[in-house]
Amino acid sequence: MPGRDGLALLAEIKTLAPTCEVVVVTVAPQVSTAIAAMRLGAVDYVKREAGEEWLAVLVASARHALRRRPSLRAPGYHREHILEFFFDRIATRVKVGVAGQFPPGVALEYLVKLLLDSCTGFNASLMRHKTIDEELDVVCLNNSSHPFWVKQETVIVVECKDRGSRRPGANERGRLEQKIRNREGRATAGIFVSTNGFASTFHVRRIATPVPGGPPPLIIPIDETELSDWVDAPDRLEWLSSRAIAEVLT
Repeated sequence: MPGRDGLALLAEIKTLAPTCEVVVVTVAPQVSTAIAAMRLGAVDYVKREAGEEWLAVLVASARHALRRRPSLRAPGYHREHILEFFFDRIATRVKVGVAGQFPPGVALEYLVKLLLDSCTGFNASLMRHKTIDEELDVVCLNNSSHPFWVKQETVIVVECKDRGSRRPGANERGRLEQKIRNREGRATAGIFVSTNGFASTFHVRRIATPVPGGPPPLIIPIDETELSDWVDAPDRLEWLSSRAIAEVLT
C-alpha cells in the first residue's frame, strides 16, 4: 500500500468502525508486529505461505472473528469464541511463526485481555507496556460499580505465565507486588495468571513484615482450571469478584 503500512490501515479501520473485526495477513510475521496488531484491536494475525494450506488457517480466523460478538450469557464475547481460543492457542504448545498462531505467552495475555474487557466496568487498555525499569503484561483500568472493586484503586496490574514458564513462587509474587506499589495511589490489586500452576511458596503471604504505607497489595492467583472457569462463567465480573473476595478471606 503506497504511503502507509497494514498497521496504519488497521488503526484507521478501528477508528472509523470500532466493531469491525480485522484479521491481519502477512508474509513476514514478527512477534513485535503481532503484539502491535493486537494492541490496535486485530482479532488474529496470520502468516501467508506458498500454496493453499494457509487458506484453511485464514478461514478458521474468519470464523474466530465472527464469534467475537456480545451475548446475553457472557457480555463482551461468546463463550464458544473464547474457549476455542483457549484450547487452540494456549492448551497446546506452538512455535513462533507458525501460520495463524501467536506465541503462547502473547496468546495468554490476549486471552486475559478479552476476559477483562468482557467484565463490565473494566478496560484492559495496555498489553506488554514497558517502562524504564519494568514490563507490565496487561494493565486494566477499573471503573466498575461492583461493591468490591469500588474499594480498589483505578489500575489493576496483571502478570501472565504460560506453560513454558516455571511455576511462580514467592519471588514472582513479590515482583508483582512491587509493580503495584510502584503505582502508589493508583493500584491496590493485581491478578497473576499461570497456566502452569503455582509453587506452594506463592501462597505464603509476607504479612509478618510491615509494609510502608499500608498492607500488602491484593494478589489474585488464577491457574489453568480457574482460567477455564472464568471463561465459562455466565457473569465474568462476578466470578472474578468472588475469586478476589475468597483470596481476601483466606
